[in-house]
Amino acid sequence: MTRISNDGAVVDGLIFLWAMERVYLDAWTYVRDLTNISAPFIFSSESTLTRTNSAILSLSDNWSCPEFVKFVDDLADLVDSLGIQPGSAEWSRAEEVWARVIELEADFWPTEV
Repeated sequence: MTRISNDGAVVDGLIFLWAMERVYLDAWTYVRDLTNISAPFIFSSESTLTRTNSAILSLSDNWSCPEFVKFVDDLADLVDSLGIQPGSAEWSRAEEVWARVIELEADFWPTEV
């Protein structure tokens, strides 16, 4: 974020924001879907609903709710409206921003539970 805010153009910032929010939406939707499948087994009684489990359920509901989906879709529409053409310098910068967001987020999320 610091590099984008110091060195990037407004377009780079919008792409960065959309990319971050898209990753949050995808990650938390995945968590929500996993908890919906396994919740009856994991959270079968009130005593097994720990503070951590409760937080995970709350966060996944928050970051995958219809309002957040709309927000991310609106950001995608805004980025699309910039008219960035494949093969252009702006396209290359957008790909660099996207790749860096993915790299940082992949390092953030645990791969094993």
